[in-house]
Amino acid sequence: MEKAHYAHYFPEMRDRMDACKFHNCQHLNEPHCAIKKGVEAGDIAASRYQTYVQLMVEDSNDPYRRNEYA
Repeated sequence: MEKAHYAHYFPEMRDRMDACKFHNCQHLNEPHCAIKKGVEAGDIAASRYQTYVQLMVEDSNDPYRRNEYA
């Protein structure tokens, strides 16, 4: 699974992704992110967003996922 698609597996995030300013938004540090605004408004559970962030960070830190050991 590509990390660019992780948000698609969170229905509450998937429903808002089209409202992000940038089509390639990763929902981490980008401005005008509809997902982050949803978390701030309480429409998306902070715990669900934190799980998403952890998946994104773990993926980028895992040498096996970066194919360093392939």
